[in-house]
Amino acid sequence: MSMPEASLLTPEIRALIGTGNEPVAVTITPAAVRRSMRAVFGEIATPTFAPGEEVPGYVLIALQPEGDELPMPDLMPDKLEVSNEIDIVRPLRMGETLQVRSRIGHIAERLGGRFGYSLLIRMDVEFSEPGGAVVARFSFTAMQYDASAALDAPGDGVEPR
Repeated sequence: MSMPEASLLTPEIRALIGTGNEPVAVTITPAAVRRSMRAVFGEIATPTFAPGEEVPGYVLIALQPEGDELPMPDLMPDKLEVSNEIDIVRPLRMGETLQVRSRIGHIAERLGGRFGYSLLIRMDVEFSEPGGAVVARFSFTAMQYDASAALDAPGDGVEPR
């Protein structure tokens, strides 16, 4: 797929912006800390955290509730996560239970660049205390594109499909 004849951002796709799920409880556990450290650093010795002790903020990446995915539009054949942003409002503690809510924050078209036409989709995730005070925010942006439309970049070793 090169440049589409018309925008892929139909009214139905645009209507997804701002949609989200109901809050789900997640607990910061030793397993979540291990998963997040493995994702960030690879296989390393994981420190032990006592209940109530401050844990690294990147534990948020392991606190996404399973089976609670939002209806992300699937409009192009290839996908790539292009950015992550974490905003820690206050320290996170081992054993605490938080409410997590996800929503589709933004969907935009991108014209030009190596892959030509692509879509950028941002997901926003908010973590809060049971009383509602925000503890942290996590956002990531995924790009949907068509690798077969890739432009050759001399010397990069990547061949278009």
